[in-house]
Amino acid sequence: MSQLRGVFTVVATPFKEDGAIDFDGFGNNLDFFVEKGGYGVCVAGTLGEYSAMTPEERKQVFEFAAKRLDGRAPLMAGTIATTTKQVIELTKHVGDNGGEGVLLLSHPGLGLRPEELSTYYREVADATAVDIMLYNNPGSNGIDMQFDLVKELSEHPRIVAIKESSNDVKRITRIADELKGSLTPVCGYEDMYFEAFSAGAKGWVCLGGNIAPKLVRDLLELVEAGNVDQARELSRTYRPLARYFESTSKFIQATKYVMDTIGLTGGYCRRPRLPLSPAEKAEIDTILRDVKLY
Repeated sequence: MSQLRGVFTVVATPFKEDGAIDFDGFGNNLDFFVEKGGYGVCVAGTLGEYSAMTPEERKQVFEFAAKRLDGRAPLMAGTIATTTKQVIELTKHVGDNGGEGVLLLSHPGLGLRPEELSTYYREVADATAVDIMLYNNPGSNGIDMQFDLVKELSEHPRIVAIKESSNDVKRITRIADELKGSLTPVCGYEDMYFEAFSAGAKGWVCLGGNIAPKLVRDLLELVEAGNVDQARELSRTYRPLARYFESTSKFIQATKYVMDTIGLTGGYCRRPRLPLSPAEKAEIDTILRDVKLY
């Protein structure tokens, strides 16, 4: 069975003030994640600021994470790029360095039509040897993958899961019902996890694991174990912070600020992203006073 299920955290890439990658801080963050009971790690996603790194830096970050984790957690990466050739190169690199799979969105701005999307995903899957998690995020790339396309792609043996971020939880229900055994539905909303798990999602790709790795893992596993009331109560604990992350365009800076606040290394963002304002930090501080993270 593919390991592209369960709760994967898109980890932040900490940068120093001069823009260099803070590998010491990154390594400590990964150790924290494992020691606190996190499940899976995804590097070079949007939260990991893939768009601010060169392809070689993305490879360096993945190789570092693979060595630091040393099998302690399943590892995947975002391999989005502007050309299929570069996506294949990055995806092969993940497989060559011990990765379980990749999270793959078509690049914003390309405006691919369904037949182009089908060709894109199939060419990557045919040319590589790792499992692929499709990513439907119309808010990011302007493309909403309809069910017929998703069903077609699910027939490829390397395409095993889909991160569904359309904000339509009925998509997850249909995938769980009609594509059971061929495609795993994964929650792609930071603040609709309970609804998604109840609808049949068997995983979650989130950012909350950067700061509360066991908490976000428990949210899914409690539902899967049938402890729905306990899961609902725990959901209320995380939801205020999750809603903030989901509603702000500065979710990367916000995540890094919380990491810094609890003693991890969130670090700087690369420009053009600017730091949070004092008012934004104060709003997060207010939420944190009432949220019990673990």
